[in-house]
Amino acid sequence: MRHALIACLIAQAACTGGASDAIAPDKADVLRDSGKADGLDMCAKFGFPPGCDICAEFEWYGDGQCDQDLVDAGICLHPDDEDCATSGPTAFRITDAELADPGVFVELGGCADVTSVLNNMLAERLGQDKDGDGALDLTLLDVFRPLDPSAPSSPVDVGPGSCAGPAPGHGCTLDAAKKVSTQAAQKTSGTCLGPLSGTTAPGAPVNTATAPCYATDAIDLSLSLGGIDLDLKAARVGARFGSGALDQGLARGFISEADADALLLPDDLPLVGGQPLSSVLPGGTGSCQTADGRDIGPDGATRGWYFYLDFSAQAVEFTDP
Repeated sequence: MRHALIACLIAQAACTGGASDAIAPDKADVLRDSGKADGLDMCAKFGFPPGCDICAEFEWYGDGQCDQDLVDAGICLHPDDEDCATSGPTAFRITDAELADPGVFVELGGCADVTSVLNNMLAERLGQDKDGDGALDLTLLDVFRPLDPSAPSSPVDVGPGSCAGPAPGHGCTLDAAKKVSTQAAQKTSGTCLGPLSGTTAPGAPVNTATAPCYATDAIDLSLSLGGIDLDLKAARVGARFGSGALDQGLARGFISEADADALLLPDDLPLVGGQPLSSVLPGGTGSCQTADGRDIGPDGATRGWYFYLDFSAQAVEFTDP
């Protein structure tokens, strides 16, 4: 009996009170550490036999949280069917949006700030079907695959799409050719996304997304603002999760001065149609606004402007194209 007890103490993993009773670690920590060690080492780290299934050992299958990221990393050896099978996409359509910075200025017997005019045009396109084709005139979507605000990250598609009216929309689909697939980091405390220091005008009402929230990786993103199509670099999108909604939303990205010089405003825009975008931005060529609102881009050298779009969104009926 004494020899059996000694053997048990030496081989704790095979006895009650060994690795099988290990306290489950945070999944995000395991996922992060998996980039530093292979699956065998992860098993050894927690005292499990070589080639183990960490997700089975810690009973993460069927715990109510889809572990597709752990499956993709090779940590879970089997599909998390019970938790992931019914976790289809959840889409949020932007229903309210405003350009918070930079301001837009035109010469009207003085240098007038017409940002509110642009924002009114944007609101009309988001909320109406003026051309009567049955679809809202502008649809911008964030599609989570799946939606799980408690997870450390989530795959998400961002981009334009189509929704039938009336607002907030239904029967929505993404534009498969223009969507951007990326990853969103999610937090249950702290902040996820806000303005970059030194890139906004004093007092600019730029949102900061606070937890529970998400923020996408940096991407190239096309946005339409009141008929002005912008191709933003190093763009990120984030917001706070609500009940069937997103608020404190922010989409930010950079457009270089060279690109703003080359981008002509639509001809049907009053007063500024056909002029370069830069001509209505603070510090741009030909702008009536003499204050220099230009920023330095993410490469640390290129001049241009960071655009900040505040938004809120609502969950909508969605179908993959």
